[in-house]
Amino acid sequence: MRSFAGGLTSMAMIVGVGAACGLLADREEAELLLTTDRTEYVVARVSEDGVTGRYGFAVEVRLENRGRVPIYLGRCGPESTSPIHGVAFLDAGAGGLGHHSAYVRGWTCPDRQPAFRVEPGEVRIDTLRLRGPNRTDGHTGVPIGALEGRMKLFYLVQECAEPEACAVTEDVGSSNPFQVILPAHLQAARFPEPLAFSRISLP
Repeated sequence: MRSFAGGLTSMAMIVGVGAACGLLADREEAELLLTTDRTEYVVARVSEDGVTGRYGFAVEVRLENRGRVPIYLGRCGPESTSPIHGVAFLDAGAGGLGHHSAYVRGWTCPDRQPAFRVEPGEVRIDTLRLRGPNRTDGHTGVPIGALEGRMKLFYLVQECAEPEACAVTEDVGSSNPFQVILPAHLQAARFPEPLAFSRISLP
């Protein structure tokens, strides 16, 4: 079983792709571009679960292989239709409970599948439905992570197709930054009572 701790929460914990950045074994020939369809996304409430409910938005992600070698995007289970991905929060200390995105998810993949292969010159488009919060404080039940702010997307990139036979690349890349907006009426409903940061116990 392969588990990706923390849901790929930070640049140090995720392998991704970035504009004009060589990432695979043949670094001189690998060139990738990862972009989102918009620079702003407005969050909607998708359920009433938990203390604050759950929120989400959809992102259309375009990955273009501009290099001369194939690239391989990590895949979780046999039913997975999109690559393993993560979300980074860029506004640390400004409006989130902690310094992470609330849309980070944990990946536990008991039956890892061969990676998605993207050929040179090929463009792959995925629609990711990001949901959060996905982690809560164990004592208060309050969600951990920012529901709004500047964020980036990452993909997990491997050096070959087989998950157990090849290494994850060490370079870190990302999509363009984008702004996640939580409407005022949802901001007012996030917490049932005022909460001070001192009451939040972060891992």
